[in-house]
Amino acid sequence: MDYRREIDGLRAIAVVPVILFHADFASFGGGFVGVDVFFVISGYLITSIILREKENGSFSLKNFYERRARRILPALFCVILFTLPFAWFLMLPGQLKSFAMSIAAVSVFASNVLFWRESNYFDPITEEKPLLHTWSLAVEEQYYVVFPLLIILLWPFGRRWLLAVIGLGIALSLGLAEWGWRYQAQANFFLAPTRAWELLIGSVCAFYLLYRTEHKSNQWFSLLGMGLIVSAIFMFDKQTPIPSLWGLMPVLGTVLVILYGSAGTVTARFLSLPLLVGLGLISYSAYLWHQPLFAFARIAGEFEHGVPLILIGLSFAFAWLTWRFVEVPFRNRNLIGLKRFLPAFIAAYVAVNGFALASVATSGFVGRYAPEDRFLATLDPSEQGSYVMRRFGQITLKEFVPDGALKLLIIGDSFGEDVVNALYESGNDQYFQLSTFSIPVICGNLYLEEGLSSNVHPSHVSRCSNDGGYDNMQLRQRMVDADVIWLVSSWKRWQAELLPRSLENIRKITDAKLLVLGTKTFGKIDFKSLIDLDVSERSELRKSVRVDVNDMLRDVIAQDSFIDTQSLLCGANYSCPVFTPESELISFDGGHLTKAGARFLGRKLIAHPLIATDIVRE
Repeated sequence: MDYRREIDGLRAIAVVPVILFHADFASFGGGFVGVDVFFVISGYLITSIILREKENGSFSLKNFYERRARRILPALFCVILFTLPFAWFLMLPGQLKSFAMSIAAVSVFASNVLFWRESNYFDPITEEKPLLHTWSLAVEEQYYVVFPLLIILLWPFGRRWLLAVIGLGIALSLGLAEWGWRYQAQANFFLAPTRAWELLIGSVCAFYLLYRTEHKSNQWFSLLGMGLIVSAIFMFDKQTPIPSLWGLMPVLGTVLVILYGSAGTVTARFLSLPLLVGLGLISYSAYLWHQPLFAFARIAGEFEHGVPLILIGLSFAFAWLTWRFVEVPFRNRNLIGLKRFLPAFIAAYVAVNGFALASVATSGFVGRYAPEDRFLATLDPSEQGSYVMRRFGQITLKEFVPDGALKLLIIGDSFGEDVVNALYESGNDQYFQLSTFSIPVICGNLYLEEGLSSNVHPSHVSRCSNDGGYDNMQLRQRMVDADVIWLVSSWKRWQAELLPRSLENIRKITDAKLLVLGTKTFGKIDFKSLIDLDVSERSELRKSVRVDVNDMLRDVIAQDSFIDTQSLLCGANYSCPVFTPESELISFDGGHLTKAGARFLGRKLIAHPLIATDIVRE
């Protein structure tokens, strides 16, 4: 196929916003859509090559997969090899084990599945995952295992059948994505079935340009395409559901540029600028390098002031070197034949996966640490997160029995899950019949006549409406049956303003005693610095942290209905302990509680007058 300089320029428009987004440049809140642009470009280019080879009878799966291997693997394994010494020196065993698992997943192009199971892409903790960005490579490679086979299978039936199946695939994938962001947001973001429509739309572009010989470029359509891409980059943010119908903005923008932004247009002249073309040529390597550099800097606690700019510069410098001395040579079959390529790849594969296997087998080489430090050193946030939510989910909307202990209904988000664990870990669950109901923090733990559509972020309206919140008949019945209702959330200011009206509405349907438990935080938890402390010093460690929204809640809620969880844990001067008196870690992420932290909170909760009097009365 003919080389189009403007496509390389479009790659630059895709990669730069992604890097700036990961560097926390606030203006590039939607920079992550650069990946969506990449998917469309990839679908277009690869399909163009396959179609031309099918037309002239030269297509073979062997050659196709060899080209993909030469394009993807050398630079990828070069970057992974570079990360190994940094991982050894900077990562704690828990992080190192998680990193090792990501290496193994990357090696079989399944990292998107691993990261889907581990965490949300936009969670702060993911910023310290050096290989997080490889999820998109996994999506592409999974797609290209299936797509050539689809073309081979349907080619004898003609282009119409092939396009019909591709069109059906686009509709099903986009429909699944539109459902997925509401009900399975993490799977929707990471997995190939909800991303396939973006690659397939790129494939349709290839069909159109190859077989519509009368096609012409168009100034206005190509400018509109650039406008859509740029608008998404600057208008979207972490709350925007992607992939979804919202994703049509950058995707269709890319389609318009590919179809109508060829030579002669203002768009093509802009995208063909030497700087943009140069960045586009090294865009794959730049994409590979930026996340490990950012992640290790964050792990080292050195991601402030001008450091992100320096790392961006290094990303592009390393990208050029990798492109020049790794990408270009390995893509040249005449320079590096298959007999040289395979041994080099196998050696790199064995090296990185040998390190990964040893890391997993030794729990991140935990033997380097003293026994009393190993809990801190091996703490896995994913496992801790599962612990936080487990009990709460097991007793969701559990029925109360007439003649049992005090009927306590806890309605809340993950901080409500902490409270349930606090009661169990401290042994104080014996005083209650417990039932729970989950309302995500994004929806607000509020019972309002008009619902939440006018209050929550627009991108969350659909999900919150589908979740239902207080519009749940089983929940209403538990509220009627309960003796006490605790409302527990990571409260936001907009929620605090509406909470008094919500409490009035709850009191109209139940005689239960209402308690609002405030939010809490322990500040940033730096495991490395905590391990450096002598065990005898840990119980004395304090951080001064105050939560403004709790002050607001105290002003708008009656004194006999509010418990300031922060002051309960930290005292009147908000000097918050990081460890329990027994030198056990309280919070693993600065907000949620470990088992020891839950036990610590449970002892304090049960002694609070507003709770203790209920138990005595019962």
